[in-house]
Amino acid sequence: MPYSSSLVKNVFILRWQGAQLADTATLLERVKQARSHCPGPLVYLGIVPAGDNSPDVPTRRALGHQLQELLEFCACVHLVLEGEGFRAATQRAVATGMFLMTGRRDRVTAHASVADALNCCQNLSASPLEILAAARTFRGEPERPAPRAARAD
Repeated sequence: MPYSSSLVKNVFILRWQGAQLADTATLLERVKQARSHCPGPLVYLGIVPAGDNSPDVPTRRALGHQLQELLEFCACVHLVLEGEGFRAATQRAVATGMFLMTGRRDRVTAHASVADALNCCQNLSASPLEILAAARTFRGEPERPAPRAARAD
């Protein structure tokens, strides 16, 4: 399976390790299961590691079509495109542009880090620091500590 996932408080965290078309259906089933265990709003947090290859065209299309279904179960969708430099910044800009063009900018956003995504989310059932600490305990560790993410302000 090219991803690992976990429900942390009300945040469904998924860390990709190479998206494949066959996994798009199981992903939606996992989100549905997470929704059934979450009494309040469910937050989707998808993480793409730095240097991960872009999915092929059929997989990208399937994920794009799946976004509307995700929004039926999730209050918001946060996509974390990890990495630094021009390439990573460009990927985040392209994702943000696509969200703007589809009219979903208010519920779907792209970020550089998990901490950034959690800090801007209004639908969390616990503090961003508490969720980030709990998320680090699951085997798909969403992000390594970074100096700027360590601040609590």
